[in-house]
Amino acid sequence: LNFENVKKNLKNLDSDIKRFTLSLTNKEFLIFSTIYQQEEELKRPISYEEIGKKLKISQTYLRDCIGDLMIKNAPIIKQKSSSKIFLSIKEEFRSLKIGDKIINFRRSFNQTKLSDDFDL
Repeated sequence: LNFENVKKNLKNLDSDIKRFTLSLTNKEFLIFSTIYQQEEELKRPISYEEIGKKLKISQTYLRDCIGDLMIKNAPIIKQKSSSKIFLSIKEEFRSLKIGDKIINFRRSFNQTKLSDDFDL
């Protein structure tokens, strides 16, 4: 095992995650972190309807934001079941167990905090 390569790969991963996190608008980040947290809490993928209700936004607006997140290569999986679409975070990303670190990192770069209404 080459520890220098491991160290370099971890540094690159850290940089990529920080860059991705900072590339998101506040609303995109709020939606991404809500998917992350709700899936963790409920132990299942989350529907557009559930996210829309939680954030008090329309499903149409949410679809647009999810589209933007997908363009930015967010680690989100869209699954269709019956007539509903469910969202989840890719296991490779979730296995890093960095949700709270990302939220704290993002907050440190914003002058305003994300709404406490969303338990972030």
